[in-house]
This record gives sequence, structure tokens and C-alpha cells, in this order.
Amino acid sequence: MAVLYRIALVNLFFVAAVCFMGCSEKLAGAGSETTNGITGCVVHKDGTKANQVTIRLFPDDFDPCKNDTSDHLFTTKTDDSGQFKFENLKAGSYSLIARNHDHSLCARITDIQVDTSDSPIELADCSLDSAGSLVIDFSATPESLSGYCYIPGTDIYSFADSNMVIKLDRIPAGLFDAVLFVSSVDSGIMAVCSSVSVEPGQRITIYNPGWKYSRKIGFNTSVTGADIAGDLFDVPVLLRLNGNNFNFSEASSMGADLMFTTTDNRQIVHEIEKWDPLSANAEIWLRIDTLRGNSKDQFIFMYWGNPLISQRETKEQVFDTAAGFQGVWHLGEDDKDTVRDATANRYYGISPDTAVPARVQGIIGDARGFDGISSFIIMPNTAESKINFERNSQYTISAWVYVENPDEFSHVIVSKGNTQYFLWHTSIHLNSSLWEFADYRSESGWDLAVTGMSYGEWVFVVGVHDDTSHVLYINGERADTLINNPFSTARNNQYDLMIGRFAQVMASPVRDEGYCYFKGIIDEVQISSVARSAEWIRLSYRNQNRNDLLIYFP
Repeated sequence: MAVLYRIALVNLFFVAAVCFMGCSEKLAGAGSETTNGITGCVVHKDGTKANQVTIRLFPDDFDPCKNDTSDHLFTTKTDDSGQFKFENLKAGSYSLIARNHDHSLCARITDIQVDTSDSPIELADCSLDSAGSLVIDFSATPESLSGYCYIPGTDIYSFADSNMVIKLDRIPAGLFDAVLFVSSVDSGIMAVCSSVSVEPGQRITIYNPGWKYSRKIGFNTSVTGADIAGDLFDVPVLLRLNGNNFNFSEASSMGADLMFTTTDNRQIVHEIEKWDPLSANAEIWLRIDTLRGNSKDQFIFMYWGNPLISQRETKEQVFDTAAGFQGVWHLGEDDKDTVRDATANRYYGISPDTAVPARVQGIIGDARGFDGISSFIIMPNTAESKINFERNSQYTISAWVYVENPDEFSHVIVSKGNTQYFLWHTSIHLNSSLWEFADYRSESGWDLAVTGMSYGEWVFVVGVHDDTSHVLYINGERADTLINNPFSTARNNQYDLMIGRFAQVMASPVRDEGYCYFKGIIDEVQISSVARSAEWIRLSYRNQNRNDLLIYFP
């Protein structure tokens, strides 16, 4: 089956009325009536004459759903020698279709120009061949877009089925200038495609004809790209658009008409984190159900430029709780806006008026800048929630952070209490600045995974915990040293999640650290109720880093 990824130019205009079945407008040409006619002969592929073949004649602008096709003046059959004739035609431009008794064989002649002379037009022989078909797939279009498709100048039309798919059968081989869609809602007419060539017996599928523009996007998970050996499932992938790979003037406001599909036209859910047409930049999250490992030939399609679409974004489906995402904060909102959780859990964050982190440029869209003195974000009512992990639970916590120059104090990135779990950087151990992932064991101290701290650049910090391991990853690679730090107090899960400080003054056997306010920039905090694999974390880093190694544009 041939597949056309052709995006038709949407050309809506209104007609006075559209009559769907049973209209009575007579078939007619243009101009004055004459006494001339058309003669011709139909043959089989082997050259033998084709008798009793039905011949139908149509003006070039004929719409079979509006016009009456029963007029006997424009339908005839071939005689025993394959000959046919039409008489007394009006001047105009016509097309002709010949079909055998079961419509399996057909032929078409176009651009038949009838003038006012009395001389009949003798056409070249037309040869019967296998019929083709067109499938027009509107399944990604809003349900309100209902109607029918037809090929002008033919009797070929069909209405959309319940899946918004239209099938046009009995199509003669040849080049067709247009396939049109007529809306049953407002009688608007849309060009599905401006030109399509049908070969004998061929079936062609036209996907998503309402969108003007499309682009193919590739994923490189080979060693030259994201370097992922195995398949990953339900993984969010970050797509960055800029003036070099996308024309923002072609899309609707705020990217509302964007759509993404797989190569077999299954819609891919997406979330627009940032859309800035003035600076020609956008960050968009896509949920890929299966990302193939060690591959350069997995592709998806991006569509845009459809004024019929008001919003295609499917925000809370990208970071699906069924895939383990329990809290995702992009941190790109305006300073005093609620910090939105991108999951369906909606663990939204707030800050007191005197403690609002500033909105700044992040590594993925915008982020929050913390002053190290008073700014923080708290997610109310998360103490007893899906991110309240027990000691032997499995979970993953991650964030992008930027620290210009670390000092000798400790600074919290994200915390559920210092006697439950947290990420921070500290010099409290080993007399040097460290990234650290901590999980508290009840009345026996912390499991600590630490590594030397890098700074003056964006760093991807990830902690992964389950009942058998406690691991720290930095920039996509495992980089931890395990420290056993004993402490005799009970594990405490009564605190809400916080970004940028502890909920309480830190309890430490070494020194008093206070609330450990963060100083620097934090972006894209994610918490999952699964222990993400090393390849998942490597993919996240290599895709989300500014030098994206996953996505390419063929």
C-alpha cells in the first residue's frame, strides 16, 4: 500500500448550500447547447473491443453529491464493437469514465473540450485497467469535522465513517488535480490534496489532510546519539524548536495546532512547556510509547498549520502516573504564579510572598532562581501522598541545577524532610563539596550516595532508590560513593515536599545547618515511583541537555 504523507493546503470557502443525498440539480456543462457530440472506443489491455461497458460523462467541476447522476443524456454503454457516442452537449470542459459491469476495470479521459461547432469530437481509444482507491484518514481531526470527500469531475465520493476515515473506491488510473472535502457543519470546502496520481490496482492513504505543513523527526539511540542499547517504554522526550528547524509564523497562536503522530498515524500526546514565537524558541514534551534502542531509523511526524484546530495539547498524559511519574515541575511559570505539576496528581507548589524564587532562563525553557537566603517552593498536602515513599520503596528523584560557586554550607535541591529523602550539595562529609542523595533508615542513620561536585555549568542530578540499592547519577552516568552516616532518630514522613530548602531545621550529628536554602538555579524536578534504569537516565540527560544527541531532522 502506498502512503502519501501529504499535507493539503486548507482553502476554506463557503457555498450557498450543500445537499448531501438525493439532490436534484441536473448535470450540465457550460455555455450554449450544440448539436455536436463525442465518439470513442473502449478496449481491453490486449486490444480487444470492450462491449457493454458503462460510459459516464461529467463536467470538470461536477460534485456527485450535489449533482444528479441519473440523467440518461450523460450515461451510455459501448456497443459490440466497443464504440460509444454522446450527442447534443453544451459547450464546456468534460471528463469521461468507463467501467465494466463489476467496476473492477475502468478508464478515464480528461480535458475533453466541447465547443459550439457541429463537428463531433473523436476521442482516442481508452484502455480498461484495474481500479485504484484512496483512503483519507481524518482520525486525528476533531470529531466535529464531518462530511464527505469527492474527486471533481467524477462520480467518486464517500462520507466519513465513525473513525473519521473516508474510502474512495472505483478510481481509474491517472493523475487527479484535486480531492476535495465538504464539511457537513458549515459547508466549507477543503482541498485534501492538490494533485494525486493513482496507479492501476493501487491503494493510497492520505493522512491528516487538514494540516498545511509537516516534518519528519528522527530518533538516534545508537552509539553516535543517545547510546541506548535496549528499548524504553512510555518515555518523555524533549523536542526543541528554533528558527533553524521551524517557521513559527506558519503555526497558530501558542502552537495550538501542533500534532505529532507515529509513522502509522497514531497520535503522540504532547505538552508545550514553552512557546515563544518572538524569539523563535519552543520546548515540547512528547510521550513515546516505545523508543527503540540502538536505532537511527525510528521516526515520527510533526504537523502544524491547521486553522480548524483550537488545541491539540494533552498535558497530563505525557508524564503519566501509570508510567510511574508522581510529580513533575517544569518551574517555568511567572514568579508569583502557582507552580504547576505536569502529572494528573496536581501537586502544585506555592511560595510565601517574601520567598518567591525569581523566574530565570533555565536549561529547558524557564526555571527558578533561588537566593540562598529565603526563597523556596512548598507542595502543600504532599506529606501523605504518592510521593511519600516508605523506607523500602523504589523511587527516582531528579533535577537540573546550576550553581555558580559552592560555599562551605549545605544547600537543598529537593526534599521530603531530612529524615526521609532529599537531594542537595554539601561539604558536611569528606571536607569537600559534594552532590548527595540521601534516604533515611529508621533510627540507624542515612544511606548516602555522594560524588565530587561540579559547578559553573548545568548539572543533571538523579537519585535512584530501591530495597537493594541507593545510587546517584551525575550527567547521565553513575558517579556515587556510598557513605553510612549513623543517626538515632525515627524516620519522619510528616513533611510536605519542598524545593529549595528543608521543611525543618536540619538534624545532623556533625553541625547545625539550618534550613539549607538553595543558592542557584533549579529546573525540571521529577519524582517517580519506580527505580529508573541507567539507560533511562542516560537518555534523559543526552536528550534534555542543550546539545541534544537524540533528536535529528532528516
